[in-house]
Amino acid sequence: MKILFCRIGWCKYYNGDPTDPPVGGGSYNDSDIGHEIYNFKPFEGEYYGFVRAKNDTINVSRLEADAIDKTENVLVVWVSEQVLVGWYNNATIYRDCQKVPSDAKRMKGYTSYNITADDAVLLPEKEREFPIEGIGQSNVWYAENNDAIKSKVIDYITNYDAYKVSVSKIEIGLSDIEGKEKEAIVKVRINQDRFRDGLIKKYGNCCLCGVKNENLLIASHLKPWSVSNNQEKVDLNNGLLLCPNHDKLVDSGLISFSETGKVIISKCLSKRDRDLLNISRDMKIEVTDDNAPYVSYHRENIFQEE
Repeated sequence: MKILFCRIGWCKYYNGDPTDPPVGGGSYNDSDIGHEIYNFKPFEGEYYGFVRAKNDTINVSRLEADAIDKTENVLVVWVSEQVLVGWYNNATIYRDCQKVPSDAKRMKGYTSYNITADDAVLLPEKEREFPIEGIGQSNVWYAENNDAIKSKVIDYITNYDAYKVSVSKIEIGLSDIEGKEKEAIVKVRINQDRFRDGLIKKYGNCCLCGVKNENLLIASHLKPWSVSNNQEKVDLNNGLLLCPNHDKLVDSGLISFSETGKVIISKCLSKRDRDLLNISRDMKIEVTDDNAPYVSYHRENIFQEE
């Protein structure tokens, strides 16, 4: 397996937020904001990564002998503060910096990149504990004579199942009322916290009723997570910030939205239920060119008319 270690500054999300600039990672970040701030911000399902290489050149021939301008199918290991922060699977690495597509630069703020991939994993800050030994102060490390660390990293990444965590669950038996704990496996939506933070910044309150208490606000998808691609899962245009009642109504398809954003209510809801759940046809959301396809998807595929 071809593997490249890239040292970058430390960010919480690497999603382009100027309030979360890269810290460390080289002298460049002391006086400016490094391009790695966008490393985990997808554009149309693609990640445009950046590492500041010596002379702005990555020696791709050290990864693939006959490579000249680029090499493909590389595991890129992103390192900050000497620990693993994330990785790109099956990445393409370019010898020289590339210009991002004009649409990406205009819409997302990307600048230049030298690594790209469509499969990326960013570890939550609390999970960034795996040490990367030997990289030193190099921003680009080929680890050609360090099979031991490469093997450890590959083993960690190969066996990392970010969708499964062990949790303690209380089980009460019908015939045995003694409290017991057992290990259970539950699914976790990676980057869901980033998605929710983005919606809170975007809306600030429930899109329908105005509830502002962040403890009660839920990041709701118009096109469900289960059928969305990686880009759609974290696209804020696919999300609404909702209180628990309205999140459940949207999620179950008991309400949806017209092309102009007005609430459409399923005939399955009685007047009493509508009153108790605080939902009325006078409510509406803002529909833009960016979120209209998601609104339409929800109305056509999730809404239960009867």
